[in-house]
Amino acid sequence: MKHMTKQRRIGEVYDAAIKDFPDLFNPEAPKPLKIGIRQDLFAVYDGRISRGKISDFLKVWAALPAYIQAREAGPWRYGLDGATFPCKRAKP
Repeated sequence: MKHMTKQRRIGEVYDAAIKDFPDLFNPEAPKPLKIGIRQDLFAVYDGRISRGKISDFLKVWAALPAYIQAREAGPWRYGLDGATFPCKRAKP
């Protein structure tokens, strides 16, 4: 088992995230993730899931149309614990 498919790599993280943080990683109602969530997930899954797998998952998650729509619609981003953070929007 030299190489794992990207879908399988992402699936492993998705399964863990949906189990541990169901309100945050709900594919039908995703919430915008706070800046720095990657490091938070690294800490939570340290030794259980590689940083590369977590990074791959977040790249795919952030590109989902439902996630993009949620991010653009709301003024808040969310942390793993449910804490909210204001979105910083680029000025035109």
